[in-house]
Amino acid sequence: MLRQQFWCYWLVMIVAIYLIPQILSFFGLAVFTGMKENPHVPLYVVYGSMLMGYLLYLMTMSAKVRRLHDIGWSGWWVAAEYLLSAVLLFYSTRMMIAFAIGGLSYLFERYMILAIGFLFYIVLKIFLVVLYLQEGE
Repeated sequence: MLRQQFWCYWLVMIVAIYLIPQILSFFGLAVFTGMKENPHVPLYVVYGSMLMGYLLYLMTMSAKVRRLHDIGWSGWWVAAEYLLSAVLLFYSTRMMIAFAIGGLSYLFERYMILAIGFLFYIVLKIFLVVLYLQEGE
């Protein structure tokens, strides 16, 4: 995949990844807060919009693998990125639940794992962006 094609596709997907879940959350918020018997937004609206964003994010996998193959790198780097993001998504959700159940002390017992994971994820994302910017064959 050419560099220009990759970045045009990625720009469209980034807008979709962030815009579509926000629209779903907004309409869910408008519908459920307008109901007099239940003024709170159910968690499935929030998690549904997050899941939609993550599924759209997964759709970019083939473009990233093609781009890495174009510059001579293995597509397994993309698998590492998606695996790490899935683990972080799982742990961040568990951390929200842990905070709700056990408070700050329970949350801080497990905070170091999450911080290290996010650090690895940021380093991996920067590394991949640098690779995506390289000239292809």
